[in-house]
Amino acid sequence: MRRFWVVLGLIGVLGVAAVAVSGRLRVSSRLTELRDIEVPTLKGINAEIAHIELKRMGLRNVHVGSTHKIVGVPIVLANWTVVEMQPVAGTLVRSDTPIMLLVSKH
Repeated sequence: MRRFWVVLGLIGVLGVAAVAVSGRLRVSSRLTELRDIEVPTLKGINAEIAHIELKRMGLRNVHVGSTHKIVGVPIVLANWTVVEMQPVAGTLVRSDTPIMLLVSKH
């Protein structure tokens, strides 16, 4: 009789674990889902704010480049302003599409 309860308990634990894992898989697949997003107008905006906004919108592949020949990659984005971006504002892109912000020092 004791063996019956042990086996029943193990089946219950495995059932709960299976439900928990399947729930996690559904949640994580929703998080990595690709979706279409319209690129916003960011020209003239502080680069740090622009970068945060793009990430908030779900764009995961954001890059920043400098217009200055000496500075290849801006470090402190708060000191820079977006002067150009690719793709251009209004373009519908997937959430994993590379977005390039070209920035200039204040």
